[in-house]
Amino acid sequence: MLQQQKAVIMKDVMELTKLKTECLVQGDENRYLLISGTLLHLEADLNWIHQIEHRSGASF
Repeated sequence: MLQQQKAVIMKDVMELTKLKTECLVQGDENRYLLISGTLLHLEADLNWIHQIEHRSGASF
């Protein structure tokens, strides 16, 4: 289950990173900042999953 969630998050990260770059090139500062915030939340989710895996000693 955790591996599936990580895969979904990583897919979202890749898509949002591309969109963030496009916003930067287009000068859309507001969308750039919103996407940056969303990416930070996704990073926190990944860190949380890694902590669960580390603490449980399991390779979900």
